[in-house]
Amino acid sequence: MDCARNFGPFEGKTWINCSHQGALPPVAVEAVEEAIRWKQAPFNLTSDRFTEVPAVLRQTLARLIGADQKDIVLANSASYGLHLPNDTPR
Repeated sequence: MDCARNFGPFEGKTWINCSHQGALPPVAVEAVEEAIRWKQAPFNLTSDRFTEVPAVLRQTLARLIGADQKDIVLANSASYGLHLPNDTPR
């Protein structure tokens, strides 16, 4: 897979070890732009799409790390996520 073609253009510059300020691939930019459009017009975000996004993310993360998707927690911080197993009704 040629991952380099999914980034850029860098206009002749080289990006090395850029940590959290790295360039986004176009597919990530498109996803962010779509999320912004939902925020601008939330009535366009259907309930199916609202539940589909986290479900696909869980599936993808589970596959990436070799886990079961039911073991993937989506939370806004580690400290918030740590309380979920004990405080979530079963």
